[in-house]
Order: sequence, then structure tokens, then C-alpha cells
Amino acid sequence: MRKVFSGHYLPIAILGLCGYFGNILDLPISFGVSFIFGSICSVIAVAYFGIGPGLVVSLIASSYTYHLWNHPYAIIIFFLEILWIGWFLRRGKSNFLLIDLSFWLLVGSPLVFVCYGALMGLGFQNVLLIALKQSINGTLNTLLAWIILSLPLVFTRPIGPFTKRHITSEHVIFQFAGMFLLTSSLLMLLLYTQRELRNSHEDVTHSLQSDSEAAASNLSEWIDKHVVAIQVVNEIVTGDRNLVSTASFQEQLTRIRSLYPDFNDIYIGDNTAPTITLRPLINDDGEAILDFDVEDEIWFKELESNKGPVVSDVFFDRWGISVPFFIVSTPPGRTDKFSYFVSGIINLNKLLKVMSLQGSEHGRIFNLVDRNQKVLVSTSHKSEQLFEANSFADARQIPVGNNVILVVPGVKRNISIMQAYKDAYYLIRMPISGTPWYLNVAHPVAPLQNEYHHNAIQGLACILGLLIIMTSAISLLSRWLTAALQKLARVTVNLPQKIEKQERVTWPSSRLEDVSKLIQNFQLSAESLAKSFEKNHKVNISLEEAVANRTQELQEERQRLAEVLKENTIILENTTVGITMVRQRKQVWQNSAALELFGYSDEEVKNLSTLNFYRSQEEYEKIGAEAYPVLKRGEAYHTETTLRRADGSDMEVSLHGQAVNPECPQDGSIWIIEDISDRKHLEKEREKLILELQTALMEVKTLGSMLPICSSCKKIRDDEGYWKQIEEYLGEHTGAEFSHGICNDCIEKLYGNEEWYRKSNNSS
Repeated sequence: MRKVFSGHYLPIAILGLCGYFGNILDLPISFGVSFIFGSICSVIAVAYFGIGPGLVVSLIASSYTYHLWNHPYAIIIFFLEILWIGWFLRRGKSNFLLIDLSFWLLVGSPLVFVCYGALMGLGFQNVLLIALKQSINGTLNTLLAWIILSLPLVFTRPIGPFTKRHITSEHVIFQFAGMFLLTSSLLMLLLYTQRELRNSHEDVTHSLQSDSEAAASNLSEWIDKHVVAIQVVNEIVTGDRNLVSTASFQEQLTRIRSLYPDFNDIYIGDNTAPTITLRPLINDDGEAILDFDVEDEIWFKELESNKGPVVSDVFFDRWGISVPFFIVSTPPGRTDKFSYFVSGIINLNKLLKVMSLQGSEHGRIFNLVDRNQKVLVSTSHKSEQLFEANSFADARQIPVGNNVILVVPGVKRNISIMQAYKDAYYLIRMPISGTPWYLNVAHPVAPLQNEYHHNAIQGLACILGLLIIMTSAISLLSRWLTAALQKLARVTVNLPQKIEKQERVTWPSSRLEDVSKLIQNFQLSAESLAKSFEKNHKVNISLEEAVANRTQELQEERQRLAEVLKENTIILENTTVGITMVRQRKQVWQNSAALELFGYSDEEVKNLSTLNFYRSQEEYEKIGAEAYPVLKRGEAYHTETTLRRADGSDMEVSLHGQAVNPECPQDGSIWIIEDISDRKHLEKEREKLILELQTALMEVKTLGSMLPICSSCKKIRDDEGYWKQIEEYLGEHTGAEFSHGICNDCIEKLYGNEEWYRKSNNSS
């Protein structure tokens, strides 16, 4: 796994994020149905990096669909789509369009029916729409990814580990035909659906605006009529200042109530808020209802402060009245003093009759709500009075114009957004003048959704059918168009070898002029190549003969060189002087005389620095500074110096050096080393002898001069004036040693007369 992702973490992360944002930028075609484009990055990843990275990018990109559609099934299906594509790419398939289309026909669409239909419980229409939409959406994304992968400017090296390196003409036909069909048809479908959605929004908006204004106006007129009735009662009370509960006044109230039958009760209260006159006098339970207190009621405080007609909130189970009701009240008409008030109680069901007259065209619902957003009256049979109306806490509100909003209820886990749109509605809110109420008119989306889903299914089914027909037609057409080219490709495999072996080549034919010309060009090239081969064959024969002769010459030359090399090796190995080759002042090669001269073995001296042959670093650097500039000029260098053997002893040598290639010092230099220690010793001895001879000569010259000698005792006087025996003087000046003897004449003179002498002399 680490090897699969090695070095690809950053591009995989970038593709995952691009796919995630590609799903955010969706294109809606109906309520809760959108085209998304994140799988483009997943297909690129699986083609370029392999199955593992492609699946990772798919999980990152498709994770947004859980937020978009509120269920995980799309993530599973998209994951399997990338696995399917990667599996076929690994097996050498390269037509992305056919691979992905086969997935949606064989696997993807059945999975949609299982997940969305069986598991989520969506209707057949919704499931069919999702299957068609996802099939076309997935195929379009794969086609776009395939085209991107084919761009040479984007991918200059072979595309991925599982794809072929070249794009065939069949692929090009599929890409352009598929792109033209899908983009043109989808563009028309999107433009049509967007136009219809926009028109529907406008129609619903105008219709809701008109109906809500009419309904609000009718309710306002109905309430105003009852306010007028209470004002009439107020005028009667104002004309009769005696505000007491009398039988005659009750009879007047009865007549007025008969004129306005929607009133459930009419009563009069004084400024302290208790009722003093009421018609009827008893409630639904038969109890008297005079003298009940309304001082703490909100409507009474507004009546007291505004000094004008007031419509109250709705009451339930108050003052013994079991049905919901509201109160219409007026203060005194011709006096600024708030001394009494007149109120009429109206059953809430009377409003329902008025609102029912509005009808429920297109399933519209009219809700009358109070200031606390409680539903007072609704034309919907499913709505109950006095529950919280149109809770927007979890709903998504989309403005569509003219105070109309589209309210989409908050979705729940594993509930499709399409299902949520079934409960969505257009809503407009109109205030009812003179009351604390609002009229909410809701237009359900479900009928429109069904209509648009039906149209979308028809459009998508046509596109999918055309896509299947197109792929089949393109497969047949591309095979027919490329059959001759494919046969030509097979024939021309190893064509030079076939021509060289004179094998028969069966050329294909085609009715396409361009392909036919191409085949003819190949035939002409093959014929020209055959002639060239024949000519080259003759040339090769002559070349082979020349090569054979030259090879023989080279072999003889090599043999001569080997003999010369052998002779040179013998000379080098048997010469008495040392010869070495040095590179970078390190030993590269040396003859046996050099090894013997320095006392090293061949292994010890290999790559050994020449510093080891010198007595000191200073002598090593001095020779280097003198010799290598001379060698670099191509001249020979010669000197005599003292080098050191392996055992530490010194020897006097004569050095001769020459560079192998002066222009390239790295090639090294050859050095001849001759041991001149004996010669140096003889030279020293010779110099010593010469010095001694020179000294003796000087002494001889001294003796050769006139010497003062005593004529009597024969002593010699030296330069200092001292008289010395002749033996001593000669010993000091010549170094000669004397042994004393006697000559014959002196013997004769001294001992001639002696008898022993004459006897010894006679006997001899």
C-alpha cells in the first residue's frame, strides 16, 4: 500500500478536494435532482495512479453527496464504479466510455433500484429518474476524464499504470461523438428544465400573489363588516346613557344579532372591564355569564390605549364557551372618556366558511395564523387548529420573488432530498389589516415535481437510448473504418525482417481514399526497401570480405603487439632500475625492481601515496613544486634526492619523470628510479683520497725546499727555529714512521775489525 501511494500523496489529495468541490458545483434538472462532476477526478486518479488511489479520491469526492442527498448509497455506487473502471483498465481495456456505460447498465442501475427503491422506499418514478440521471451523469464524467487524460499537453508521459500509452482512432471517434451527443442533448435538457422551472416559479409567484391578496381582502372585508356591526351597537349604547342590563336593551341586541348571524355573543362592559349586558345571558353549560372580568386581556389594554376597534387573539374554552372564538371590540364613539366598550364574540368556524370560499386550486392551502404563528383556520383537512404553523427551524427557504419563498422541509437521515421536496411548498404571507393575524397561502411542490420528473425521465431516457445506439453504431463504424488500418498494422509488424527474408506480404485494401493511399505508400516503401536490401546485401558481401581481411590484419597486428608487449614486460621486469606509474601522486603500477628497491610488496604499494617514499613533508612538497610544472610543459624532469625505504632506511636515488599526456595530467606520469647510493659512496671516497693526495703533495713540496741541516749532528731546523732529529722532522711533515737499521758500509766501518763479524761474514 505504501508503494502504491509513494510520492503521490499531494496529487491524490488535490484530486480528492477538486472532486469534492466538483460535487458542490451541481446543476439541478428538477426538484432534488442535480448533475454533479466530482467523479471526473476519481476516474483521472484511477487511470493515472491505480485502483487504490482512485478509490481514495472517490471516497473523498463522493462524501459530499451524503450532505447533498442525505444518504450513503451514492457513495457506495460511485466507489463500485471506480473499482469497475480500474479492474477493466488493469486487464488492458482502454475504452473508458464503454467500460463505464457497461457498469451503469449491468451494475449501477440495478443497485439504484435496490438502494433507493427497496431500502429507502422511493416510488418507481423517483427511482427510475435517479437511475437514468446517474447513468448519464457518470458516463459524461468518465468521458470528460478520458478526454482530459488524452490531452498531450496535460500528460506528456504515458498515462498511468493501467492504460495504454497511445490513443487509437477508434478512441478519438468515441470521444468526439460521445461528447457531442451528451453535451448537446444535456445542454438542451438543462436549458429546457431551467426555463420550465423559471416559468413555474413566475406562474406560481403571480398566482399566489393574486390569490393571497384576494383572500386577505375578503377576510378584511368580512371582519370590517362585523366591526361596523359592533359600532352600530356602540351608537345605540351611546344614545342611551343608562348602561344597565335591561330587558329592552337585550331585545335590541337580539335584533342586531339577527342581522349579523356570525356573532355568537354580543356584550357591553364598563371601564372597569366587567360585563354588564350580554346576549345570550347564559353560556353553553347553562351558566350566567354576566360580570366576567377582562381587565387583564391584551385586547382590552389595546382597546383602552388605541381608542379604536380591536380584534383579539383566539380564545379556547374561556368563559364557559367550548369552541374557539375571537372578540371584536369598540370603545365609546362620541366621547373621549373610556367609560364602556362593546364587544362581539365570533366562533372561529365562521372564518373557516369565509376561507373555504377561496377554494383550493392546485391543492393550495390557506392558513390563518395569529401573532404567535398559531394556525387559527386552515383549508387543509390534515391541519389542526392552534398548532405551530410552518415551523422553519429546520427548513431551507429559497426566495423566488414577490415575497414568495420556496420552503423545503429539513431532511432526516436516510430520507432522500427528493422525498423532502414532495413536502415542499411555495409560501406567501399576507397581513390581515385591522387584526394581529396573517394569511399564509401555500402552494405544494409535489404536483410540479411529478410533472418535471416525468419530463426529465423522458429526456434522460432519450439521451441514454441515443447514447446506447451511438456507441453501438460507433463500434461498428470504427471497426469498418479502422479494419484496413488494423490489418495494415499487423502486416507491417517486423516488415523489414519479412522483406529481408523475402516472405510474401498480403496488403489490405480499403474503399477510403486516404487509407488506400496510405496502403499504397507502404507498398512503395516496401518495394524500395526490398531494392535497398538487395543493394545492401551486395554491399554487405563486399564489406564482409573487407572486414575479414581487416580482421586478419588486426589479428596479426595484435599478435605483433602482444609479442612487443611481452618483450617490453620482460625488459621492464628485468631492468635494474625501478619504473613506476603515478596518478595524483599515488602509485598505480611498478615493476619488480621498484618493489625490491623500496622493500614493499605489490599489494602494499597499490594506491600508496608517494609521500611514504620521502623523509619529510617538506621534501615531498618541494619535489612536487619543482617536478609537476615541468611535466605539464611536456618536458622531462630529472633530479637526485634521498628517498626512504619501507624499513625506514634512506637511499640516494636519481629521479627521471615524464608526463603520459601533458594536456591531461590526470593520465599520470612515468618515473625511473635508480639507486646511486654506491656511486655516491665511491664519490665520497674519491674526494677523500684526492684530499689526502693534495695534503701529501703539499708536504712533498715542503720537503723539496732547502732544509737547514747541521753538518755535524745532521739535525734539521724547523720554521720556528728548533733543531730536530731528521726522523722527527720527517715524521711530522710526511707522517712517515722510521725503523732503525744499519747499512753494509757502516757495518764494515764499525764492526769490520771485530772477529764475530769476520766469522759471520766468512760463513755466509
